[in-house]
Amino acid sequence: MDISSAPLTEGSLQENQDVPAFKDRSSLLIVFGAVQIILGALCALFIPLMLLGIVMSHNEGAPSVPLSTHLMAVAVYFGLAVAFIWLGIGSIRAQRWAHALTLITSWIGLISGIFIVIIVTAILPVSFLAGIRAASSQNPQATGVSTGVMAAILTFMIVIFAVCLIGIPTAFVIFYSRRNVLETCRRRDPVERWTDRCPLPVLAACVLFISGAVYSLFFGITTPVFPFFGKYITGIPAGIVFIFFAALDFFLAWAVFRRRIFAWWLAVCVIGLRVISYAITFEHRNILEAYSRLGWSSSYVQMLRQNPLVRSGVIQWWGLGFSLVFLGYLIYLKKYFKAAQPQATISADNSSVSLPAS
Repeated sequence: MDISSAPLTEGSLQENQDVPAFKDRSSLLIVFGAVQIILGALCALFIPLMLLGIVMSHNEGAPSVPLSTHLMAVAVYFGLAVAFIWLGIGSIRAQRWAHALTLITSWIGLISGIFIVIIVTAILPVSFLAGIRAASSQNPQATGVSTGVMAAILTFMIVIFAVCLIGIPTAFVIFYSRRNVLETCRRRDPVERWTDRCPLPVLAACVLFISGAVYSLFFGITTPVFPFFGKYITGIPAGIVFIFFAALDFFLAWAVFRRRIFAWWLAVCVIGLRVISYAITFEHRNILEAYSRLGWSSSYVQMLRQNPLVRSGVIQWWGLGFSLVFLGYLIYLKKYFKAAQPQATISADNSSVSLPAS
């Protein structure tokens, strides 16, 4: 039957008008999903390479890095590998939840990448120059690196950071923000998913709370150092505090997903108090003193002291800046939250009825 010659009824016209025209992006979803799987495989590859580097540095007599630091790095790479591969498979299958979570994580990666590239651009030349001076002081006969070569190396490293941490997330944000991509996932996966029950901006906050909870659990186990209103708590007390905040973040993720106004107020208060606590502690205390109380070797603490990123406190202040951005984002989300509505009640004589507010 020739569709073009079929009669158009009013019902079919209305149906055609209700379905917006779109271009199927299944092929590109497969491509971007494959890229995610490759990124996950690279993250997984870093784990044995890192373990190999640990063995080699130990054999060469380098300052011993605490085992907890290695465990934290392994956990981060393992988590990234699982997330990339999981989202990549979901993207290839054009799943709704994969589209939503990939778009959210791409935005988070892009914002974090911009922060990191700015810090690397500001700190890397200083750190690189300090390393050259240290090597020259130990071996005065060594041939120095020319200014041109050093500039070329630093430029190449910064470009690599920018491409990996800004360029790739930007490509993902642009692609997964397209209406055609969203419509493709909706048609290939017509069943409502849990990610459809919450606006994407709110869902992003839930993802951040869950990520913070997992991070707190691992950090409390591997490196129990917690900044608390002007001092660093270490050891078992710090681990207990981390576990408490991990549980609180998990609860906030669940409550924020339900979009009740009490959840918004609680989230803003918790993050606001954290920002104040971190700022006071970073201003008055040196984290290297806390690391020393953990029993880390003096040689490793001294190596950290020579690192410009650690010595200047850039890493701590970067974390504080990210928390401030998150606090501002939570304030922006206020419009998505609503107060609890009263339940419908009927009086005994049926003379009055109270209905939920619309």
